[in-house]
Amino acid sequence: MQAYMKTRITGESAELSLSAPIRELAALIKSIDDVTGSAELLLTLPKQDLARVMKAMSNAMAAKDSKDSNDHQAREVNEHGEELYSVEEAFPDGYPGMALRGLRGKEDLTQKELAERIGATKHRVSEMESGKRPISREMAKRIGKEFNVSYTVFL
Repeated sequence: MQAYMKTRITGESAELSLSAPIRELAALIKSIDDVTGSAELLLTLPKQDLARVMKAMSNAMAAKDSKDSNDHQAREVNEHGEELYSVEEAFPDGYPGMALRGLRGKEDLTQKELAERIGATKHRVSEMESGKRPISREMAKRIGKEFNVSYTVFL
């Protein structure tokens, strides 16, 4: 693979885009560690190497500055390359009913349709979604099975 470089200058800042084999870029980055600014790195690599590279990068960033490691954590990605977040991260003020409402909406189901599928009434689904009624472990298992997710999301 041949390396190439593009630059773009705007006002007081300059952007530099590099494309080269990963080993060569790593050596280059080490040689310019006294330069200030920020960088965005895009790697194109075999899918089977993704998890290993993410773990290595996350560990390297955490070791560099442990107090800021949360700002630099590499995240697991899905098959579309989208970062995955825990329910708690996505909805810090959330409650189980929000997850129920979200999944029901994603599947384009009405409360009545979901109620029929899980053996409940529309009123009960409404109360669970609004947080007026807690979701029992048994009900959470039925909902989890319906949406093919862990029932613990609803507890």
